Amino acid sequence: MNENVRILTDDYLKLFHAFAVNRTNNAHEAEELAQETAYQCISALSKSVNIGDLNAFLWSIAHNTYKRWLYKKKHNQNRTESDNISYIENIADITNIEENLVKSEDMRLLRRELSLLTNFYRRTLTCFYYDELSIAAIAAELDLSVEMVKFYLQKGRTKLKEAYNMSKEYGEKSFNPAPFEVFRGTLDFCSVDVWSIFKRKLPCQIALVCYDSAKKTDEICLETGVPAAYIEDELKILLESELLISPVKDKYQTNFFILRKNAVAQLKEQFTKMYEKHAPAVITVYEKYLPEMKQCDIFKYDAPDKRYAWFFEGKIIDFAGANLDMSADDYMTLADGVKGLIYAQEAVSEYFGKNHSGAYYEKENIEIHASSPSRYHYPRCERELVYEAAVNKNYSKVSALYDIYKGRINEKDKEIYAELIEQGYAFKDGGKLVCDVAVHTQKSRELFKKINAELEVILAPLCKEIYENISGIVKATIPPQLKQYIHAYTRFEIGFYAGMYFMESLYGKGFVTMPEDSDKTPVSCWLDEF
Repeated sequence: MNENVRILTDDYLKLFHAFAVNRTNNAHEAEELAQETAYQCISALSKSVNIGDLNAFLWSIAHNTYKRWLYKKKHNQNRTESDNISYIENIADITNIEENLVKSEDMRLLRRELSLLTNFYRRTLTCFYYDELSIAAIAAELDLSVEMVKFYLQKGRTKLKEAYNMSKEYGEKSFNPAPFEVFRGTLDFCSVDVWSIFKRKLPCQIALVCYDSAKKTDEICLETGVPAAYIEDELKILLESELLISPVKDKYQTNFFILRKNAVAQLKEQFTKMYEKHAPAVITVYEKYLPEMKQCDIFKYDAPDKRYAWFFEGKIIDFAGANLDMSADDYMTLADGVKGLIYAQEAVSEYFGKNHSGAYYEKENIEIHASSPSRYHYPRCERELVYEAAVNKNYSKVSALYDIYKGRINEKDKEIYAELIEQGYAFKDGGKLVCDVAVHTQKSRELFKKINAELEVILAPLCKEIYENISGIVKATIPPQLKQYIHAYTRFEIGFYAGMYFMESLYGKGFVTMPEDSDKTPVSCWLDEF
């Protein structure tokens, strides 16, 4: 008995207090109920010799103590002096009140446990007890045999009884969902829209719950505080998109890499410190080579220096000392057959989270690119031309824009030119049509080889620790089925976070500046000329 009391005091007192807090209105009442529960448990332990399941024994006492507490509270609130006189005489009424309170609490617990049961266990019990259908009717309704309906009813009752005798508390994500943001990189445009799936909180929390190990549906329900009927629908969507897999029957695990909150904070601190040291060197190199950049035909007009600063930021290296290039073999095959990687972070994206898109136009031998901060609220999307060219195979605007840059004005393209002017990609200067998008020419490509070679010597020693840190995090936390993509995810993560914090550092130094909301200048859109 002494050992059981020790277990009670060491392991259950805090749990009883949490149990009481969840069921009372204030701290005083919670303390009172927790103390009464502990007293009743100790009293019961002193009278009991053989206890098979100590956990079920203690929680049964806790629930019964709570029921008695409910009755006393209800009685004390309604009782007056006149009630005291007739109290003994109306004992039958009081008993009825107690029974109703107990029944109410029992029903609350039963309904909660029923909501956590999965699929046919829940559905057969609901059909039998709530809809009052016969076993034959349930079999027809659920497309099961009569024997299977009997099986699910019997097993379902057993599961309910076991769950009722145990204390279950919803997890933190039921009231405090963790932040979550998802990213994707592919070699082609794929049909699975991960941003649409994860724009709701529930799929995000399911991915986090199932990340470290495969979970059953009832475990997901308990952690999120959501009934199984709704979880099952979400699981179906996530499984079809291969964002979840089921490595073992009726268990589910996240099928992409997630960087946990503490790791995101750690990486931010390291990158911020590194770029704080590196930014002054970048600015010095920019000032040194700005005159040469202006001789490379990047712009065909006298563009302001801040436009060259944006182009410079997009073309110089932000990480060195490791090969971050990726081939098709580095990517996994996603649900629709497209090669790519999906990853997420347990944090909200930074203001300068960079996104990049590109499309190749074989006829002109050029590529059009857009790269912009993910949280930068610009009046229009700089990826408009890229998306249209890549998805709709509509290169008319890209070709017209390149014609403007080359000085090849065609009368038949007047309407397209007007659209490009309205959207900010071109403008008229003294009646002459001018391309306002930077072009990475052969001259500028040769220049930036020299610039990056100079910067790499400075940057590489600073990057070594961060590379090892990210590689270690990925290796230690990636789901087992994705182990072959450790190096790919490491390179992918570095490419994302380096670009983010590098731009943030240069913005903080005033090197790059955001246009006003009314300014449509495409500061981070450019053409690659081959």
